[in-house]
Amino acid sequence: MEKSQRHHYIPKFFIKKFTDDDGLLYVYNKTENRILRNKQSPKAVFFELNRNTLSFGGEEMDNLEHLYGDLDNMLAKNLESILKLDGISPEDIAGVGMLASMLKWRTPIKDSEFNEIKDDLSAEDLSIKIRIKGSDQDAEKEALKHIYDSEIFSETKRILLQILPLLNGEKLLDIHKNCFINTNKYYPALLGDSPLIEKTNTNFKELENFILPLSSDSTFIYKTNSKKDITNPMFWIHRDLATFHLSKKFVACRSKEHLEKIVVIYKQCVEENRAGHIIEFMFDMID
Repeated sequence: MEKSQRHHYIPKFFIKKFTDDDGLLYVYNKTENRILRNKQSPKAVFFELNRNTLSFGGEEMDNLEHLYGDLDNMLAKNLESILKLDGISPEDIAGVGMLASMLKWRTPIKDSEFNEIKDDLSAEDLSIKIRIKGSDQDAEKEALKHIYDSEIFSETKRILLQILPLLNGEKLLDIHKNCFINTNKYYPALLGDSPLIEKTNTNFKELENFILPLSSDSTFIYKTNSKKDITNPMFWIHRDLATFHLSKKFVACRSKEHLEKIVVIYKQCVEENRAGHIIEFMFDMID
């Protein structure tokens, strides 16, 4: 079987929720400071060649990409349920928590942080237990060490990191209690290569208060003790400025005009030394 090469760190099912009526997106390249001349399809953006191709026993394998594909299929169904806007069920909360955590750790912007901690992440850190059975435990421990040191196991830790927030029942209940979805068709959401907008968080096992655009017009909002309301229209501009600020290289939108507007406003924020406060201001706008 031919191995896949185009590995999306933002799933295609998610990208499609931000496209225009033609199923395409305008894409801004931050490093080149320009909007690409032609609109792009979900297949053509937010991917890296062979990103999830790993070496195991001297053989190149794309099993990790297939694992992400199975996860994407599950989350795509959950996203459809959430966007019906007929109430958010506990099952939906588990799904959106997984989606948010996945979009946090799967992206290139997290590569550096993950590489710094992955070798030190123990089974206990990842909330898994591994027991060695048999009489020759020394040999088994040596074999286990080889497995731990393999590239494919090391990268699997990234998937396990995404699951950890789902193991905290109190946090899931808090998200269910304090979350809401706000719909606004006048400010089409930007999609960046780091989609999750999260308050400062140093605990890799949990999700902090966060905002996640789910489509061009629907945004999932979780803020503890909120009244579940947005009364300041500047929130939507700050949401998109935050997406632009967090993005490493690419930002996309169904509207070229709106994308150009955010680029101009963000550059002004940088000139006035306000870019570092965009996320803080945005959360303050949630009642």
